[in-house]
Amino acid sequence: MQASGKGLGEISYPLKNGQTTALMHEAEIIHLQDVANLIDVFYVAGTLCLLVWIALIAFAYQQKLTMPPAKKILLGFLVGFAVIGAIVFIIGPTAVFYWLHVQVFPDGHQWFFYYQDSLMTTLMKAPDIFAFIATLLLSLLTALWCASLYGINHWLNPPSYQPSKTSRKKRKP
Repeated sequence: MQASGKGLGEISYPLKNGQTTALMHEAEIIHLQDVANLIDVFYVAGTLCLLVWIALIAFAYQQKLTMPPAKKILLGFLVGFAVIGAIVFIIGPTAVFYWLHVQVFPDGHQWFFYYQDSLMTTLMKAPDIFAFIATLLLSLLTALWCASLYGINHWLNPPSYQPSKTSRKKRKP
């Protein structure tokens, strides 16, 4: 867990002389606290979305609604994914990254750090690491989404029972 950013100011490392020094300067701590606050909002939003999703699935089950064919859902997902991916690559991933930071983080809070001024940025190799993290999260979420789609499809649209030829034969009394 990320502990809502508690303890960021206490992160330090030892110097050769045995003393310790802070790992990050004030602007980095403020930025990481902003990130922690954003993650907290994502936790709440994700939990609410999960509850709405479960309620909708229960409603669909209760009403005996059927899902559209999985192929149509997957095709729609892939088209949407491709469109969003194309937009990001046309605009440029770095420009999208910077735009999102401007939109999300409070005015006056520094979010861009030069490597020579920031040990945090140097250690993370930001923003390069975010492309890896985004790819990893999108892959994981896509796999989970496909698995849940498969499960819900089989739950809401159970395969109809087709008796085998041997079970259709009449039994002798």
